[in-house]
Amino acid sequence: MADAIRLSQLVTQQQGHAFYVADCFGLRGAAMIDLGKDYQYRPEIGKKLGDPTPLKDYVPLSEMVQVPLHRAVNRFHKQPPSTWIMYRCLLEYQQQSQVWLGNDPTDMAAAAKSSIQKFLKEQQVSLSDEQLEDLIMAGMAQVAPVCAVLGGVIGNEVIKIITGKGEPANNSLLLDGDTCKVWTFLVKAKE
Repeated sequence: MADAIRLSQLVTQQQGHAFYVADCFGLRGAAMIDLGKDYQYRPEIGKKLGDPTPLKDYVPLSEMVQVPLHRAVNRFHKQPPSTWIMYRCLLEYQQQSQVWLGNDPTDMAAAAKSSIQKFLKEQQVSLSDEQLEDLIMAGMAQVAPVCAVLGGVIGNEVIKIITGKGEPANNSLLLDGDTCKVWTFLVKAKE
């Protein structure tokens, strides 16, 4: 996570540069996006394009990962999406242990579960027991179709960035393979 933050700050300092970081875990995937504070796009109005428009809400990646999970809500989500919660748990576990869940053969699932539960308590959010077990197992496996779908969606977003046509996903993309749903979620602290 620290490397992603550092790289996003370097990349987005230059106007016209965007930064994406994506991970897949089990049947889920997430991408964090930093388009830079000066990014503008041309909204589609029917078959025509509108005038260049800045992003409505810009939250740099460095601030996005600092948003407490219990405050990353909006009018549609009274709790952050479970995919975002799970992704943040994996990132936090990796940050603390210096290994990605499942990459270390001596990694103990019980220790990982305990660490993740502690993080969830600090963040004032929860996952069901089933979701927590799925997260532990998902952190140890990537499913190729999930990677392919998320990669395809990100590819479409990159085309929007390059052409400036259409409103791009701002801040994050989340994929839930259980429900076959991909959506963008603005990770911003509710005031």
